[in-house]
Amino acid sequence: MRTLPLPDPISAYFAADAQSAEALAQCFTPQASVKDEGRTHTGRRAGNFPGSPVDLQYRFRLERGLIVSLEITA
Repeated sequence: MRTLPLPDPISAYFAADAQSAEALAQCFTPQASVKDEGRTHTGRRAGNFPGSPVDLQYRFRLERGLIVSLEITA
């Protein structure tokens, strides 16, 4: 399997996900949105997302070095 280099904000997201909810929040713009399990969460304070053993797809939209939106689907 070939691994592609990720843009810095996306690499930072996955690294922060292994650390803490606060570290993860810092990867997003203050007004960012996350679509997960059919719900849209807006803003850095919208909560954390505990991991699970499911194969997920991530769709990121970046703006000025931060994530402005993320859609997570199974």
